[in-house]
Amino acid sequence: MGPNAALCRTLIARGKACGDVAAARKKVAAFYEADHNRRMVFEELLRLIDIALTSEP
Repeated sequence: MGPNAALCRTLIARGKACGDVAAARKKVAAFYEADHNRRMVFEELLRLIDIALTSEP
């Protein structure tokens, strides 16, 4: 599947915290179904690369 966006990781963490990972995974699946091109994941990766390559704050 590839890297999960921060939003998806947060949903899974919340599912674990409340004891309902299955519901969280359904929400993540719905998110990816709506975002066919994984645009949010790519935008997040590009943002992280930009941070890693930054030479000043």
